[in-house]
Order: sequence, then structure tokens, then C-alpha cells
Amino acid sequence: MQVSSREGGVFDLALNNAVNLAREYSEQAEELEVEIVAYGPGLHMLRADTSPVTARIHSISESVPGIVLSACGNTIKAMEKAEGHSLELLPHVDIVPAGAVRLVTLQEAGWSYLRV
Repeated sequence: MQVSSREGGVFDLALNNAVNLAREYSEQAEELEVEIVAYGPGLHMLRADTSPVTARIHSISESVPGIVLSACGNTIKAMEKAEGHSLELLPHVDIVPAGAVRLVTLQEAGWSYLRV
């Protein structure tokens, strides 16, 4: 799932979709992995200092299996350079080299794609 916007409601919508997918597949006794890939302005979803959904992410990370949070390494570097300091990400967040490349790689491996 791509999150590349900081518009109001986008972060909650992404989390709602991820939880709904995980629950639906769990109820059908099917395994599912959902990866939320945040880049560009969407990286704020996963930043410790700017995320408005920190509590939800902590709760989901601990209670809903199969949801992976990935942050774009290119965006992190660009934001660190622009802001003049290192960024701290929320716990349970993986860093991928490039968010867009990660999405393409997952699609090529047969994953479905959602953009919120």
C-alpha cells in the first residue's frame, strides 16, 4: 500500500485498510501480509516527531499480525538534509532503499497494489 501524501485522513485510511484486510483474511483462516510503504510527504506517518497516528501504529503493530511498515530511505536522506538533523522513526518501521522501487518490486513478485 502506497502512502505518499500528508493530506488529512490519508494515514488513518491506510491503517484502516490494512487492519480491515488483515481481519478479513484472518477470519477466512488465510495468511496475508500488508506492507505500507511511505515516501515523500507520506513519510510523516512513520516519523516519531510528526506522526499524528503514533498511538494507532503502536497498537496495530502489537495486536494485528501481518502488517509491515516501510519507510523510504531516499526520503529520509532528503528530509534529514533539508531539516539539518537525523530523523527518528517509530518502532517497528523498516527502512527500504527507495519507496517507489519497493512498490514495483512487490508488484513484480505478484503482490496487489493499493494507493490511499
